[in-house]
Amino acid sequence: MKGRVLVVAGSDSGGGAGIQADIKTVTALGGYAATAITALTAQDTTGVHGVHDAPAAFVAEQMRVVLEDIGADAAKTGMLHRAGIVEAVADMLRRIDADYARQPAKPTFLCETWYEHDKDGGVFRIHKTGTTAAFRAHYWAARLHGGFGEGYGGWTNWLNLTHWRRDIERPGAVAIATHMRNILNALDWHNLAPDEDHAVLAPQPRIHAARSEASKTLVAYFEAPAETTLDPSWFGGRAELVWYDPANGAVLHRQTVAGSTLVRSPGGADAVLVVEAEAAAFD
Repeated sequence: MKGRVLVVAGSDSGGGAGIQADIKTVTALGGYAATAITALTAQDTTGVHGVHDAPAAFVAEQMRVVLEDIGADAAKTGMLHRAGIVEAVADMLRRIDADYARQPAKPTFLCETWYEHDKDGGVFRIHKTGTTAAFRAHYWAARLHGGFGEGYGGWTNWLNLTHWRRDIERPGAVAIATHMRNILNALDWHNLAPDEDHAVLAPQPRIHAARSEASKTLVAYFEAPAETTLDPSWFGGRAELVWYDPANGAVLHRQTVAGSTLVRSPGGADAVLVVEAEAAAFD
């Protein structure tokens, strides 16, 4: 990688993450890293002990002076600790986009998970004792409800340098970082918003759903075998349903529906349902 990268992120005093890790990565890849620091943290290998925000206007000023003097070929954001900083960075990135006249490409889904039974680096009970199924439920529910929680940024990996390969190959990690990514990356996942008004699926406990108005796509995660009613009128009358096994990414079942339909998750465990308008499913 050659070029100038403007990194907008928080500082990690422990040096293992945040802007320090970004500088190391950009440098190791042959690039030049410039920075705008959004927050200072008191952080070590056991956790974050304190955070001190930079004023939003000062974050924007750091970005402005770097761009006007050094310039940038790419920009990367890390921790944007509060809404004011997000807005300031977004405003500056809009200016960058206008200056460089670049059209954004379709985002790529990137995900780095924690690891089940991570007694060395885990900080919550689910990390230390959680099952693989619990991890899948945790991350799918978080994503479809509009967040991503700890699913993005599994910093325990760099604590466990002697067994990092074992960690990233644990079933919970693979189910999220590989299978979840593959399922969502085939869709316009960046347009998904929680199906809060239940316009497509009737509400049921432990069923989590999000939909994209742009592509008329619904994604639902069933924590356990369940059934609910699907209204295909939101898709234009006919809809294509595809069920996936979130443990391995395999397709479990396909069907086309027209009219209000009772849908049941296949198998005896959790499942992911993707619903698209029939025409879109075959494009």
